[in-house]
Amino acid sequence: MKMNGQVRICAFQLAFTLCILKECFTSDCPLFKFGTNCNNACVCDQSKSLSCDKHTGECLCKNGWTGVRCTCIAGTECDKNSFCDANSCFCNDGVLNKPSNCSDEVFVLYSCSFETEIETCSIYNHGEMKWRKHSNGTPSDDTGPYSAKDGSFYVYTEASGGSTGDEGVMEISLANLNLTTTACFQFYFHMRGSEMGDLDVIVEDKSGSDIARWTMSGPVDSGWNQGFVSLLVQAEMINLTGRRGSGFRSDIALDDFKIYQGHCNCPPFTFGTNCNKTCVCDQSKSLLCDKDTGECLCKNGWTGVKCSCREKTKCDENSFCEGSNCFCNDGVLNKPTNCSDEVLVLYSCSFETDIETCSIYNHGEMKWRKHSDGTPSDDTGPYSAKEGTFYAYTEATGLSTGDEGVMEISLANLNLTTNACFQFYFHMRGSDMGDLDVIVEDRSGSEIARWSKSGHVDTGWNQGFVFLPVNAEMINITGRRGSDYESDIALDDFKIYKEHCNCPPFTFGAQCDKSCACDQSKSISCDTDTGECLCKNGWTGIKCTCGEKTECDEHSFCDANNCFCNDGVFIKPTNCSDEDFVLYSCSFETYIKACSIDFQGEMKWRKHSRGTPSDDTGPYSAKDGKFYVYTEASGVSAGDEGVMEISLANFNLTTYACFQFYFHMRGREMGNLDVIIHDKSGSEISRWSQSGHVDSEWKRGFVSFPANAEMIKVTGRRGSDFTSDIALDDLKIFQGHCSCESWTFGLVCEKVCDCRRGSSSSCDSKSGTCMCKQGWSGKTCNCRISLDNCHSAYSYCHGYRCLCKDGHYSNGVNCSGLIDVTYFCGFDMFDSLKRCNVELQQVQWEIIENLEQNMDNVFHLENNRFLKTMKSGESLLSSNSSLLFSVQNVSVELESCLQVKYFIHDQENQRLRIKVEKENNQLIDRLFQGKDWSTARITLNAMSNMKIHFIGNPFSNTSIMIDDIIITTKSCDTKYEDQEKQNRTYGENTIFVIIFIYSFVLGLTWLIMAVYVIYKSRRRKNIIDAQDIQLEAQDMMQPTNAEEIYTSLDCPDQETYYEDMKTS
Repeated sequence: MKMNGQVRICAFQLAFTLCILKECFTSDCPLFKFGTNCNNACVCDQSKSLSCDKHTGECLCKNGWTGVRCTCIAGTECDKNSFCDANSCFCNDGVLNKPSNCSDEVFVLYSCSFETEIETCSIYNHGEMKWRKHSNGTPSDDTGPYSAKDGSFYVYTEASGGSTGDEGVMEISLANLNLTTTACFQFYFHMRGSEMGDLDVIVEDKSGSDIARWTMSGPVDSGWNQGFVSLLVQAEMINLTGRRGSGFRSDIALDDFKIYQGHCNCPPFTFGTNCNKTCVCDQSKSLLCDKDTGECLCKNGWTGVKCSCREKTKCDENSFCEGSNCFCNDGVLNKPTNCSDEVLVLYSCSFETDIETCSIYNHGEMKWRKHSDGTPSDDTGPYSAKEGTFYAYTEATGLSTGDEGVMEISLANLNLTTNACFQFYFHMRGSDMGDLDVIVEDRSGSEIARWSKSGHVDTGWNQGFVFLPVNAEMINITGRRGSDYESDIALDDFKIYKEHCNCPPFTFGAQCDKSCACDQSKSISCDTDTGECLCKNGWTGIKCTCGEKTECDEHSFCDANNCFCNDGVFIKPTNCSDEDFVLYSCSFETYIKACSIDFQGEMKWRKHSRGTPSDDTGPYSAKDGKFYVYTEASGVSAGDEGVMEISLANFNLTTYACFQFYFHMRGREMGNLDVIIHDKSGSEISRWSQSGHVDSEWKRGFVSFPANAEMIKVTGRRGSDFTSDIALDDLKIFQGHCSCESWTFGLVCEKVCDCRRGSSSSCDSKSGTCMCKQGWSGKTCNCRISLDNCHSAYSYCHGYRCLCKDGHYSNGVNCSGLIDVTYFCGFDMFDSLKRCNVELQQVQWEIIENLEQNMDNVFHLENNRFLKTMKSGESLLSSNSSLLFSVQNVSVELESCLQVKYFIHDQENQRLRIKVEKENNQLIDRLFQGKDWSTARITLNAMSNMKIHFIGNPFSNTSIMIDDIIITTKSCDTKYEDQEKQNRTYGENTIFVIIFIYSFVLGLTWLIMAVYVIYKSRRRKNIIDAQDIQLEAQDMMQPTNAEEIYTSLDCPDQETYYEDMKTS
């Protein structure tokens, strides 16, 4: 317990005498109270004192007791720099005039308990946030102490009402201490509060330069903590600065200052100039540790750097013993040493000692810090070291994105004569995590090896390896801050040892960054160089998953008793992975370079497993196996490309081949994927393309290419934002054309086969040639084999008939049940317009199949095609009459008949006009106004190089349809020409007779007259000219049948034609 004032026997006796004679027992103050208003409590031990002075509070002791509180047995002696309390001598506040033994310390030169006034301690107190003397808790919740460290009082800075960064400063002058040797400044501090600021203790010499510094930031603990600062002989001033944090919860408190001669008396198992280092000793097996070096003093029977080894355990000079094992010392070892479960270790750094001990140059805006336990920020950094107590980390709080912390390890003193390995542990936990690069440089500063990791990796420690060639000179370790404070990067347990890296089980490669494909339940391990699996007895295959009797050729491997393709180019076609004649395969399950792919572009393809980092884009897993490649769209720009090039130079192709792949394009802002085949000159041979979001599943793509192909170029192009990850997997090249889906063919299966589905089984993927079913033949499998005697120059077989091909014929031909055909245009062939010499005009056209308004099929296939004006054509509505199309260069040597099928919706407002011209001289001009499908006929005189114009008279938004333009060397028969009109007229008469009878029964004579007037009006509109009226009148009296039609056309097969007409 600390007390104030000096105890002088004579003064006490005088006070006691005055008290008895005058006031003590007659005062108005209660016992053990003093002061003007009797509101101060005396500090006396009431069981050992009579009372206290009402003015000063000085205690009046009972007989046999002494001391400032009457707690010392009479006769206890303390020097003039201390006072007695509980039989112990405690230091007075202020500068002591000689070194004193007090307060359990020896050679005390200065003391301040704050039980008296601050000024008593020879302290200069200033700043915006002056230090205040206080007892009990500070006024603000959740900050400051609840009581003094010892006694009643302490000093603190009140953060309420101040601003961030405000300071409170106490200066203690050392000028009167007359230091002749090293001394120690000891103090207690309290820094509780979620918005805590900083506390700096700086020692200055006479020039004002810093010669020692102790610093603490942020919340430390909820209790009092001890601090030490070593004072050199030239120390002149101690400057204690409390700095306010970001809010009121940053009250900083100090108590119990002492300066004593000699080294600081560090707490047990701490050491160092400022006692800020923790000894590594096993405290249960050691007595203490050296205050300067931290070396442990072991109990009997124990030895080792931590006193954790039995005395018989021996370790060499480069290692220390712990738990009967030898562990590497930190730093460059003077010879290869077997320690820490490694052999031939050349360098070690566990961070259990200082970073400098590890021969590391630490620099950058975000220097690496030695630390234990968790880092200050939530949701980032480790909770503890990988091994031992300490590790190094970069603190991301308070810094900017991209700031770096760099550690450089020079290899100059290692004198490498063979390859070596740098092994380390890293921790990268945090949603805003940055990057960690480990770069190896040679003497010229050129990069010769690199290990990199970006983003959140895991919540635990992970092992990393970097291969060191003989010419390695420097290891550069750079931690780069991410986008926010949740990006603390930590490192621990560095080692450099000779020879190949000791990869973890089932990993391989120079940097141990590849996973062996072995089935670990059926294999012992894998080769650390090649990754080749070492199988257990009874198992074989590349993954140790096949029984010993399974055999696969040199280009494939066995897995689960099946043969799968190796990655790469094959020297001969191989049957593997359920495919035949495979020339090349890439599953991305092995090292990506095995696939002989050249990667280019701003957005290079990356090998990956599981889902891509971005949400709502990319696959969740590979198509088959574990790995695939993809383009990462985050962090790049729209239109950036990732390119893969596969050279075909070594394939020695002699025929067509097929490139097959699986692609994944999921994402609302998806870009493009192009697969282009080039020849030796770089010219494009074929192309496969896909744009935009396709599906959330893997899809098959393929493209065929000829023998002169030289390069396959696969380009993924980024969309407008990050949701455009494109993925590829399972690339293969087969001998032969790609197998297209049913009824398609072409290099990318883009063409539809022209085969009759009912009579063919499929078509050839390369040529589109139809594969006819038994009993059928012909180009489209539309002909019965036994009757295929059609003349191929102008006809083709369809079922049991020979149908006309489109085109001009100088000599009349017989086809489609017609004779002497010189021109036929049915629009059923893919190049009908060219064959028919048809010139389309400004009206928009489309070719239609299987409309509901179908016409008779006498001359056609089941899928009849014909011309139709598009309803949306603006030119169709721009005038009352429009030129639809023309037939050029028509020549007939004999009088002939032109017949045309046409379809009109609106008989009252639509019509078709046919004009025949030669050299701009009009020969014929006829107008036709039938309804639904009708036939127009015109007799043509012998003439050469005529033009036939078809002029439409459209109405509103309706279309006109044209089909079967036929010219035969027969004059037109008027009876046949008007057959449809007669049938239509007869039908109209029947309707009106029924109406007349119905009206007569009801007595509605007036209705009969009205209907008759309408009938006469409509009939007059259908009469085109006087000749047509006479022909119509004759036809009404002479019904026509199919036999008469056949006779007028001189058809060669009367029975067949008659049956066709009945059907139609």
